[in-house]
Amino acid sequence: MIKMADKHNKSFFGKSTGMFLQSSSKTDPFIFFRFIRKKESGTWEKPSIGEGKTIKCGLEEIVMILNVLRRRLKSWSTVHIFKEEKTSISIKWEGENKIWLNVSDYPKMLTIPQIEILVLLMEHIIAEKIEFATSSGKSNEETSRVNDVPLDSNNNNNKENVVDDNLEVVEELEL
Repeated sequence: MIKMADKHNKSFFGKSTGMFLQSSSKTDPFIFFRFIRKKESGTWEKPSIGEGKTIKCGLEEIVMILNVLRRRLKSWSTVHIFKEEKTSISIKWEGENKIWLNVSDYPKMLTIPQIEILVLLMEHIIAEKIEFATSSGKSNEETSRVNDVPLDSNNNNNKENVVDDNLEVVEELEL
């Protein structure tokens, strides 16, 4: 069995804009994209001092980005609102060999090799997150206990096999 990493970080740099994909934990149902650009002085913006732009993408947004990267859609866009600040996000193919990710005023172009790496990484991350970020926290090896309560027509209780997942009974009806 292949052991999966809990964290993933990958950077994609061009001449003037850099993009980082970050997944802090496979149990978090989101990833971050961070964008920085080269300043006129030749140095890069530093996210550690609040420079650049960071967006948080949930599972649905990851799926939509992958749909464009896989060429199932030509483009996709959305708007994030965080602390009353709106951030426009779009991803769009330009011709056959380039894709543009535009986050606010941070345009990032990716070429075929970068696109392929991003697709493989995002497919891996979404598979991990579907498995680990959407589970109830129980181990997959743990099986649910089933109470075999027979149907008893004498007392008019309509009970069947009940799965015991340590749920609290809120209301029990006698039918």
